[in-house]
Amino acid sequence: MSNDVLRWIIGLAVLGHGLGHVLFMPLFAGTLKVEANGHSWLLTDMLGKGVTQALATIIAAVALGIFVVAGIGLLGETAWWRPLSIVGAVVSLALVAVMWDGLPVSSAYFAVTFDVAVLVGIVWIHWPAPDVIGA
Repeated sequence: MSNDVLRWIIGLAVLGHGLGHVLFMPLFAGTLKVEANGHSWLLTDMLGKGVTQALATIIAAVALGIFVVAGIGLLGETAWWRPLSIVGAVVSLALVAVMWDGLPVSSAYFAVTFDVAVLVGIVWIHWPAPDVIGA
């Protein structure tokens, strides 16, 4: 597989993962037929349902934006896509951890798996190498 193809596959995966965070936006549940109900085992009793849903939607939007920009950065062969992806993974993991019982389970499992793969790949094993994907 060529380096360009690998960069595009990874870049589109990062971008797609970002867009997938729309599934974690409970304020759009009625509009987009999203299964996220916005309940948080940690926050709902303390902040109330409406505030928790708004907070979850905002954090999901932040994760979405970070991953979309990181994916575009990778496709554009920038160096900053890596730290941005790390921040996106941490934000996404925090969202899933706090909102676990209010998210679609299969989507939450996928998000955690992808986020952990980003962290392990970039932080621990330093993959993909910059000389391989051009960024």
